[in-house]
Amino acid sequence: MDQLHPWQRRVREVGLTQARLARLLGVSENAVSEALRGKYGDVPDYLIATIEAWGIMTPEQQQRLEARMAAIRAGQGPEATDKP
Repeated sequence: MDQLHPWQRRVREVGLTQARLARLLGVSENAVSEALRGKYGDVPDYLIATIEAWGIMTPEQQQRLEARMAAIRAGQGPEATDKP
């Protein structure tokens, strides 16, 4: 039987894992898991927005976002943003 919280299920539905979501957000996988279960209250809007945005992105857009987040964490900051 599926014991997942609805937002944990939604993460799977849009093709994410909690580990991948944690990497995108720069937080621990445990923090994502607890937040998705509502351990500290409502699921935070930033998590919901990220999950829903991921669900409407094309695979190319998803890859671009992951690359941008990696570049930002590597110290390139917003000045490295590629302009469409």
